Amino acid sequence: MRFNRVRFALCSIALLSGCGPKPLLTWEGRPPAAKSEGKVIVGSVTSARDPARGGTELHRVGADWEGVIPQSEGGLDQVLAKFLRDALSAAGYAVATTGDVAGATARLDAIVDEMWCQGPSEDITRAALRLRLRAVDPATGQVRREVSLADDASGASLSCRWLWRTLLDRALASAQTLLSQPELHAALLGANTANDAVAAPAPALVPSANGACPQGQTVTEDTAGHCCWAGQIYVPSRRACVGAPQWCPPHHRIDPDRCTPDPAH
Repeated sequence: MRFNRVRFALCSIALLSGCGPKPLLTWEGRPPAAKSEGKVIVGSVTSARDPARGGTELHRVGADWEGVIPQSEGGLDQVLAKFLRDALSAAGYAVATTGDVAGATARLDAIVDEMWCQGPSEDITRAALRLRLRAVDPATGQVRREVSLADDASGASLSCRWLWRTLLDRALASAQTLLSQPELHAALLGANTANDAVAAPAPALVPSANGACPQGQTVTEDTAGHCCWAGQIYVPSRRACVGAPQWCPPHHRIDPDRCTPDPAH
């Protein structure tokens, strides 16, 4: 009874901040640059994480000694979409608003290879972030340029909530630097600057374990022997190819994570 009264009093004192669960992963936003150019769509955020460290469950972003810490609002895809919009704005790009994609110069997609906070272990909390950012032609789905963003942070007796704030603040500066690189800058403004990591032309068919792939699908080092649309990755935990295709065969369209016949043809 006394415990309940104490708890009630503490909740009353903390009423403005709330006694319910708070989001583990948040992004409060940053101001845009004074000038902007181009018009970039923030596209898909796809998880390719290890199943033991979140997998494709977008509300799982950390764990402590009691197990997985639930994210109380918004998955990592929503948080990272906000993060990418702010990174683009801070780097001097105009960001397309929802539904206003006419005249867009590029689409920026993200593949999350790692985003996990573990702690504390031996009084140390650790968080890691690894993203692949893809500048995509918004009309054809062709990948123009791909870059990697990686960072990690750790601290004694820190909560994952505070560590994510530190890590994302630092990652924003790294993202601004990446987005300002000449090749990626050109790709986001509309130039085709495909790097070696992402093939720009339509690839030839590659035999799979069960024979040749259907038209437009290939086997790459990212598909684990499965036939996927160009630019996709295979996620074992989902038993599926994920991500937006880079391009589709003639008379097909991107819709949105596969190629489907275009009714206009």
